[in-house]
Amino acid sequence: MSSIDLSRDSIPKLFFSYFFPALFGLFILSTYVFFDGIFVGRGVGPLGLAAVNLCVPLFYLFMSLEVLFGFGGSALASMALGRGDDEEAREIFSSVALFMLFLSSLLALGLFAYRDSLALWLGAGEKLLPYVKEYLGVIVLAAPIMMVQPLLEAFVRNDRAPYLAMSSMVVGSLSNIVLNYLFIFIFSWGLFGAALATVLGHLIGLLILGGHFYLKRGNIYFSSLRLRFSYVFRAFANGVAPALSEAAAGIVVVLFNLKLMEISKEEGVAIFGAVSYIGVMAVTALVAASQGLQPIASFNHGAGFYDRVRAVFRFSFGITLALGFVLYALSWSFAPFLAELFFPLDAPLAKESAEAMRIYYAGYLFLGLNILSAVFFQSIGRSLVSFVISLSYNFVFILFWLELLPRFFGLQGIWLSYPLAMISGFLLVLWVIARERKIQTKEPLCKTPL
Repeated sequence: MSSIDLSRDSIPKLFFSYFFPALFGLFILSTYVFFDGIFVGRGVGPLGLAAVNLCVPLFYLFMSLEVLFGFGGSALASMALGRGDDEEAREIFSSVALFMLFLSSLLALGLFAYRDSLALWLGAGEKLLPYVKEYLGVIVLAAPIMMVQPLLEAFVRNDRAPYLAMSSMVVGSLSNIVLNYLFIFIFSWGLFGAALATVLGHLIGLLILGGHFYLKRGNIYFSSLRLRFSYVFRAFANGVAPALSEAAAGIVVVLFNLKLMEISKEEGVAIFGAVSYIGVMAVTALVAASQGLQPIASFNHGAGFYDRVRAVFRFSFGITLALGFVLYALSWSFAPFLAELFFPLDAPLAKESAEAMRIYYAGYLFLGLNILSAVFFQSIGRSLVSFVISLSYNFVFILFWLELLPRFFGLQGIWLSYPLAMISGFLLVLWVIARERKIQTKEPLCKTPL
């Protein structure tokens, strides 16, 4: 922690000191998701893969609530540290963590009670309903673990311990891979085993992170067990934009699945599952860039060092742009091989999956820049701007193209809707940046850091 000086170290050094741990940790995390998909596809079959994909919106729900209070609260705590107010940072963490534990416990009980209705709402038909119910029964009860673990991770990263955050992801993810293999192929527990492995992986990561706060290894730890709603509301206000974006992304997955069930039934949903599982690996690399930016931008904004805020945004923008091109080139080249990993016994399905990947993944050329821009504005307290960007590329533009293109191009139109939505979102980002620079030209001392 002491080796990182957010106010003085060079921007490239700071960025990569956060980026590489986040990239490595998220890569391991995406690797477990990737293997999870392969294990389900090979050990349970295409119906199992389709069923898990129908449950993906539930993870977006968990993530949206974690982002609402975790990212929102940790950014506030980082700004408090930048002002030198360590005690306020601790009070923010204590209140947000306690509230998340309470909220996630209520959510777990409610979802478990109505899990049958939830499965139907997610789009499960007669063939998929038993698979979806089996998977949901485990995941919903573990909501507190699934939501508190990433919240602690966000605070640890903002407490200048990026390598600890990385370690928790690595150990938890590797444990998940091993447990997935044991539960699916050795114990033959099917989707119940897949869900249990996911939960236990998160639990291991949570225990690793918990030691940081319990042993008071940083500036942030539990200062009291008193829940102060003023800090919860502030975290809510700061995190509402990216949280709504995550929730909207979950709704989009539901809409994709429903549209696919309408056009190509369970086969289309299975293909979308394979596309999503592989895509997680690319998305996490792009998300790592935003995690490299966020603590630096928040701290320096809190300290009033706006030149450094501008510098880290420009540097991160260039890195993310290069990442997008590299990731799409790799995904284009290896699409046939990756598809065969999920459907080794179904050549037509593997071929259709590879074609879908090459269209769908074109969106990654612009996705990272959209994520980075939204996270940047959220990191400096510009929640409304972040909200507009996030909701646009994650929901509004996808909804528009998803409704329009399948009418003319059928299944291909569904895959094409994603890259066109990302391009539309990027054009909006360019307009926002131009607008922010225009404001700064008129008011040089304003809080606009671009």
